[in-house]
Amino acid sequence: MKQFSAFYVSLTDLLIREGASKKIPDCKRSILVIDVDRWEIEQAKKQRRCLNSTMDFVALLNNKRMLLADAKFRVETNELNSSFVQDIKAKLVYTKPLFYAHLPIHEKIILLFQTKKVEQCRNRIRRLMNNKSDIEVMDIADFYDKYVM
Repeated sequence: MKQFSAFYVSLTDLLIREGASKKIPDCKRSILVIDVDRWEIEQAKKQRRCLNSTMDFVALLNNKRMLLADAKFRVETNELNSSFVQDIKAKLVYTKPLFYAHLPIHEKIILLFQTKKVEQCRNRIRRLMNNKSDIEVMDIADFYDKYVM
C-alpha cells in the first residue's frame, strides 16, 4: 500500500471537497482514507495518459477489507439513468484491481448522496439494476453509523 501513502486524506476534508454540507457527524478519531481520484491524476501525469474513472475514496474497514466509495452530493436524481450506472461500473472495474491485490474488497460499493435525496436515489438505482444491486446508497450519517463509528 506504499504506492498510495501520499494520498491519505481526512475523510471529513474529502467529503467537504466532494460537495457535502459542513454538517458531518463528529467522530472522536481522525479517519484517513485514500483519495483515489488524486492518485489517478498523479499516475496519468507521470504516464502521460488520459485519466481513468475511479471511485472517490477507499477506506480500510476493521475486518481488513477495503471499502470503495463514491460521493455524489452534486448529482440530481434526474441524472440517475443507465449511463450513470455504467459510469459507476466503469469506476469499479478500474479501481477494484488496484486494491484487491492488497486486501479483499467489501462486497458492496457505497454511493453517498445528500440526505434529502437518498430514498429517491436508492429506489432509482435499484430499479436500474433490476433489484440486483451491489451498490449501497446512503447519506453521510448512515455511512458513519455503519462503517466509521
